[in-house]
Amino acid sequence: MGKILEIEFLNIRGCNIKKLFVLFILFQISTSLSAFAQTPKSYEYDLIRAELSVLKDKNSPQYKKTKQKLERYISQNKIEYSTQARIEDVERLIQEQKYNSAIYELNDLIENNIEPSLCYMLLGDISFKSAKNPKKTASYYKQSLQYNPDNYLSSYKLAKLYLKENKNILGIEYLKHTIQKTNDENVLLSEFKDDLTAFNAEKKGSESGKGALNCDISTKLFELLEKNGIKTHLVEKISKNEQLVKKCEIIKIEVIVRNVATGSLSKRLGIKDGEILPFALVEFCLKDDALGDPFINDEHCLLLNLVSNKDEIELIKQKARKINEILLSFFAERKLRLIDFKIEFGKDKNGEIILADEISPDSCRFWDKDTNEKLDKDRFRQNLGSVKVAYEEVLRRILKDEK
Repeated sequence: MGKILEIEFLNIRGCNIKKLFVLFILFQISTSLSAFAQTPKSYEYDLIRAELSVLKDKNSPQYKKTKQKLERYISQNKIEYSTQARIEDVERLIQEQKYNSAIYELNDLIENNIEPSLCYMLLGDISFKSAKNPKKTASYYKQSLQYNPDNYLSSYKLAKLYLKENKNILGIEYLKHTIQKTNDENVLLSEFKDDLTAFNAEKKGSESGKGALNCDISTKLFELLEKNGIKTHLVEKISKNEQLVKKCEIIKIEVIVRNVATGSLSKRLGIKDGEILPFALVEFCLKDDALGDPFINDEHCLLLNLVSNKDEIELIKQKARKINEILLSFFAERKLRLIDFKIEFGKDKNGEIILADEISPDSCRFWDKDTNEKLDKDRFRQNLGSVKVAYEEVLRRILKDEK
């Protein structure tokens, strides 16, 4: 590399090599200094600000001296901050865990009545991450809401904080406030109930605690699928039987994936109950209780305008088969046979097809690998009893690897 540079220097119109080298170094230094002066995110700027942030007494000579030093630096380097730029800088400091500097900036913004609601929310975030003081954190989020009751992010974070502290009444209250403030544009509450229905609601019942079990099971399975590249409507579980979910327009197709013949498939086609299918069979039903959710084919889907085109049908099938592959492997490790399951899809606000509804023993057939004992809603359909016990067993196996 040194020889190449030497040749290049010698070829520049006979210019003295030493002079050229010095000019080059000076140019580099001046460029660096220029860039340094033009950015408020420089090391020196952060250093002065960090020094100021640890000085608690604003009336002390040291604080005033450091404050003047910062103001001189800003003036000399012609730093002009927009509100957005200042907030972005604070968020950078929080990300870098420079909490004292971030707190100083936020307090300065609040003193000047600049975005106080947002600033108090960010102070709450810092408190949550650094101090682990729920009471102090909650007070910041509440101050944020006092300045702007429509700040649904503060409301949501406060709801999460209370739910984590098992203050469920307050948590649900702020969660509902969050949803009201988003005008149901992006998120909804999904509640898992204890009700049981079968045979198109001709048989009805209830099992105490079933809703909470299904909420746990569906949450874990949706999280598993998300990790494996399947986008879902799940945001997070927020109580024992409620989830926060993305709002989407449900596609009125019930997608059934079958690995083993049983139930209606055996009755319709005469395939022996319990026979393993040579491949995963994907079937469609029209989601319409009044019509009894009849089976439909691809052309019915187009005829009824359930999808926009054939590509969407193929995409739904591909997603269904991918979900089946992931779940088959997962449950095999837990000595559960995934016989079949029903899923639903929806379109989010961007028109993307995502997995919606739930995956639970209400919508799946699970058989024990060794005994073929049924651990799903067939226990209700066939009057086998112990519905809750079966659901608890499914959840226990799903959680087997968790500490």
